[in-house]
Amino acid sequence: MRNRYQQALEDRALLEQLYFVEMFRSHVLDIEDDLHGKSCTPMTMKRVQAVLEMIAQHFTLLADQGALFFDNEGKTQQELTDIYQHKRILVEKYQL
Repeated sequence: MRNRYQQALEDRALLEQLYFVEMFRSHVLDIEDDLHGKSCTPMTMKRVQAVLEMIAQHFTLLADQGALFFDNEGKTQQELTDIYQHKRILVEKYQL
């Protein structure tokens, strides 16, 4: 992991890629936290939409860079899309 960050600091394209991957991971964790606490906000909905767009447009990058972790690991693009569409329904249900 340390080498990955070091390389990213030396290469703008790698830095942007790393930022994107970490942003995806952060959104996923925040969504899970809000759903677990049943404390969703409009920001949670924006995060789910962003994750769905990232999956649609950059699935291979996310999979190759290890961004798919915990329950998302090993899932296909379609499986992830289905999962986050279901999460969107839960986010609506748990809006504060």
